[in-house]
Amino acid sequence: MIVHHEGRLEDLLELRARHQAAIANLGQTALSSRDLAALLNCAASLTAETLDVDFSQVLEARPDGTLVLRASMGWTTELIDAASALKVVIGPPEHPYGVLGVGTRSARTFSVDEVNFLEGIAGILAAAIVRRRGDEVREHLLARAMSAQEEERTRIARELHDETGQALSAILVGLRSINDAETLTKVRALAARLREVASKTIRDVGRIARGLRPSTLDDLGLLPALRRYAEDLSVTRVINISVEGEGVDRLPHEMETTLYRIIQEALTNVTRHADAQTVTVTIQRRNDTVRATIQDDGHGFDAPAALDTFGGERTLGLVGIQERASLLGGTVAIDSQPGAGACIVVDLPIERSP
Repeated sequence: MIVHHEGRLEDLLELRARHQAAIANLGQTALSSRDLAALLNCAASLTAETLDVDFSQVLEARPDGTLVLRASMGWTTELIDAASALKVVIGPPEHPYGVLGVGTRSARTFSVDEVNFLEGIAGILAAAIVRRRGDEVREHLLARAMSAQEEERTRIARELHDETGQALSAILVGLRSINDAETLTKVRALAARLREVASKTIRDVGRIARGLRPSTLDDLGLLPALRRYAEDLSVTRVINISVEGEGVDRLPHEMETTLYRIIQEALTNVTRHADAQTVTVTIQRRNDTVRATIQDDGHGFDAPAALDTFGGERTLGLVGIQERASLLGGTVAIDSQPGAGACIVVDLPIERSP
């Protein structure tokens, strides 16, 4: 039961001032430090002291719905055993990050001001958790980008050495053979073989170059570049990939690059993890928004668990897709469950011309 705080007006004003000072103190701590564990401990201590309760705790909400103790002050017993208790949700109710709770040994009622105070503390913790999530995502993406860059350099060096280098060596040997050929017929036969080797080398170099930055994306636009990429991927991964589009002949350069990388990441995830037979990519322009949909018939996954970043398992490919979309003010919706394939919908806004 919640009742209004009784007492003189001066006492009420003093109590509210204490609450505001505590919230300001925690807010300052949140701004000056990125140590989330220390902030949670500070919140538990500050809440217990300000509300004059016997127990205060911060619980983390895990993807499976369980709560895990992250910080506490006071009793070592569970808050549920308290004679009186007050709890508020940290973060959005539909997908909470955790719970902030206080309790007392003896029966007590909590005022509206005390409820508001606890919600204020929970709001600061929620903002800190969101910021920390963003920091962790960026740190992981940076580490993955650096790793991917090194892997790409290694792959290119290997292909240049094993394929292009050997082909050039074969051409050099062939040219020497032509020089030593005794008849015009032998010269023509050797020249024909060298043309085949040279043509294959040109194709290999083009494939390597397209992997770094597809010229088709700059010259012809998003759809032709994606179709070319899908053709190459379909051959190497033995999967049927179709790319369809509507009203997206040319888009702003940054948007084309972002969508290309997002869809490239999504298709990479599918070919590596989904065991899918078919993938359909659809891109549509709707007024001031471009929507890209990537749908596969693979074995699916637990989407909420894959996207959780507060203690659950991270799927960096999906997180990377969300991060790329958010940089352009876009959104990502992921619909999947084990055994039912997956559907990723990306919406990016197109800025209107002034």
